[in-house]
Amino acid sequence: MVYETQIYLGKKSFNIIMQNGFYNTKKLTTNVHKHRYGEIHLISGEGARYEIDGNVYEIESNSGIYIPPLMFHRCLNAKGNTHCIAFQVVGAMNGEFSIKNFPQSVVDGLTKSAEMFFKFGYEDELILYLSLIVSGFNRTEGEKAITAVKNREFLIYEFFANNYNGDISLKDIAEELHLSEKQASRMVEKYTGNSFRAEILNRKMEAAKYLIETEKMSLEEIARAVGYSSYGGFWKAFKDVYGKDK
Repeated sequence: MVYETQIYLGKKSFNIIMQNGFYNTKKLTTNVHKHRYGEIHLISGEGARYEIDGNVYEIESNSGIYIPPLMFHRCLNAKGNTHCIAFQVVGAMNGEFSIKNFPQSVVDGLTKSAEMFFKFGYEDELILYLSLIVSGFNRTEGEKAITAVKNREFLIYEFFANNYNGDISLKDIAEELHLSEKQASRMVEKYTGNSFRAEILNRKMEAAKYLIETEKMSLEEIARAVGYSSYGGFWKAFKDVYGKDK
């Protein structure tokens, strides 16, 4: 039986083709052959020896190899209790033949999810781990897939959302933005329309209004929830913002 699925990495899509021998724990040695599409092999156990395009490679456990389309290859021998997961990838892969190491958890996850797919037809985890493996081969050396957020408008909004009821100062948000306090103050005014202190008050009052309208809490409890140590200070601020009738 031959299976296929589609995965998405950013704006790229890939078809994954899983043929007979996709998950192999017994006979790893193969005759020399080539495939129409690029192929990924993931080796676990004790490692194996491959011949790829006339060169011999010792493939360690928890390693993946990407073999470009129409490149002759074969597994010469495997050490001990080694097994291989192999699948073809239809789509624009980065680079030529390559070998990459993967975390033990990823290798174990792919192995287990392959077993569950062939035994019970469970496919969600298998697709997830196939995506992780293909992603590993589509990043250049040293490229970071996860980077620090640089959108200051987002960072400022989230800073107040997460900290409005705490003991915070302009210094705290300046450190979050990697700016001086003067620069941070200008950024807060630019993106919120308020000064630092005014934006804290704005967030406190918005949250308090929501709690009053939706929760069965006393005003004292609401005052503490939005960061006031005294009910009097909270109620005065609330009336100044929303009026006495509220």
